[in-house]
Amino acid sequence: MNSYLNAIKLSLSNGYLRNIRSAFLGVAFYEIIQILFSPVLTRIYSPTDFGNYAFILSVSTTLSILATLRYEKVIIIGENDEESLDAFLLCKYLIWAFSLIFFILINLFFFFSKDWLINSIYISILVFVSGYYNILILTKNRKMLFSEVAKVRFTQGILIILLNIFLGFLLKYKDGLIISLIITYIYSCWLLRLQGENLKFSKDRTLSLMKRHSNFLTYSVFAEFINNLTSKFPFIFFPFFYPIEITGYLSLSYRIVAAPARFISSALSEVFFQKVSDLHNKKKSTKKLFYLTSLVLLLISICIFSTIFLLADYIFVPIFGDQWKNGIVFLKIIMGIFAVSFVVSPLSCIIYTFRQQKTDFILQFFYFLLMIVALFLSHWIFNEFIYCLYVMVAVSVLYYALYYLALIRIINIKDLLH
Repeated sequence: MNSYLNAIKLSLSNGYLRNIRSAFLGVAFYEIIQILFSPVLTRIYSPTDFGNYAFILSVSTTLSILATLRYEKVIIIGENDEESLDAFLLCKYLIWAFSLIFFILINLFFFFSKDWLINSIYISILVFVSGYYNILILTKNRKMLFSEVAKVRFTQGILIILLNIFLGFLLKYKDGLIISLIITYIYSCWLLRLQGENLKFSKDRTLSLMKRHSNFLTYSVFAEFINNLTSKFPFIFFPFFYPIEITGYLSLSYRIVAAPARFISSALSEVFFQKVSDLHNKKKSTKKLFYLTSLVLLLISICIFSTIFLLADYIFVPIFGDQWKNGIVFLKIIMGIFAVSFVVSPLSCIIYTFRQQKTDFILQFFYFLLMIVALFLSHWIFNEFIYCLYVMVAVSVLYYALYYLALIRIINIKDLLH
């Protein structure tokens, strides 16, 4: 017990918790704004609009993993600033190339309609702007500029809501949710732009970097792609089997619960990733930090999700309207995924710090196969969307439990080596 108390005191003294606070406040403000204005947006946009938005966002988010080949992680774990900037430039050019190639190929071989063309434009733009935004965030985190990142997220929260209302209510534009997100990303990238950095691309250094961190390309890309595809399964694949309105109902549940929780845990993860990488580079133990962060995440998860589960029946319909009442059922069923993911996902950066991408790939591939088989079987046997959700929860909880045990094993082995 004393060792953990000492770890907490050390964290307080070296600014670890202060950095968590800065990252947390920016993200929390953004998500609180989204939640507070959701009742307004549900009266401006239909479940179909939310469903289409969820589909496009899910596809672009999944593809963005392929765009950088996961070399953006090197921005944080790089041994020096030069390597970090090389990784930034590499990812920047990869994002440009991937976005352009995707748009050309998807319309060359899979052009179906005008709506398909418009959606492919949205997806291509989102892959680029969200990918570029992400590598800028990582670069700022590398320099421990968490307060600057927090300020940008404050701005994001206000801007995206104003745009949602303007485009949807005043212009009656059904794709207002998507356009607002794109504009917000572009403006955020401008705010986060790098100034005074020596950004000179070196072919030799870049090839050396790619070779040294080849595990990202060999294992991590496909592992995270599979994981993201699995987690976005309802929004990418369900529209092909069930009405798009159902995806809209489900997306609202994610918007008001999963998204805020994910961003809060992501803020904690950004600081944890930087700190654990720093300790590892200095050949120091990371076990106490790992268990301390696990405890903090667990306590926050219990407080958040138990409260939402108990109050959902009383507040959902009065706030969002009768047309969204089906969202209550979906929300309560998938609450288990939110709670477990909140604790485990931020800790997964241990995989990159200790270069255990092969383990990550095996676990992700197992999760992917199990989820796909289970969901298709449940659809084939029951042909009911509700049963697919129950299966999805059971498979996800099992996966996250196994993943956490794998992280503990990695931590213990690396501590013995130190």
